[in-house]
Amino acid sequence: MIIYLIRHGKAELNSESGRDFDRSLTLKGKRKIEEISLRLNNLKIKIDKIYSSPYLRAKQTAEIIKRHILDECELEIINILSPGCNTQLLLENILFQHDNIALVGHEPDMSRILSELCGAFNVTFKKGGIAKILFEGKPRIGAGCLEFLITPKLLK
Repeated sequence: MIIYLIRHGKAELNSESGRDFDRSLTLKGKRKIEEISLRLNNLKIKIDKIYSSPYLRAKQTAEIIKRHILDECELEIINILSPGCNTQLLLENILFQHDNIALVGHEPDMSRILSELCGAFNVTFKKGGIAKILFEGKPRIGAGCLEFLITPKLLK
């Protein structure tokens, strides 16, 4: 099984409502995620299902990626990916019915999830960054093998 961890793109500093939940991707953030999505296609990356945080900037990121994936994939918004998510709880609440899934979320959560799944440390996700973690069997803490961590600059 493969899990892709994806940090949302660049978001506005403040939303009209004043709530962090409602912060939208900037125009530059949307364009960068579209570029990244097209690069993922060039790399022949397959995603069967995308799970996203319910926060607007993460949902927008997930929707852009879904729109640009070559093959059809499902998108599910799950509260467990909200900022401050717990890795073990995340693993317990995701249905691993697909071989290739993506999780779209926030920092510092994506770095912590990567660290916990792979035993890595001192990892920092840039906005729009993507990590690929390979598991033999069902994903569990400490059992993942980091195949790559790509920053948006590398995808230019």
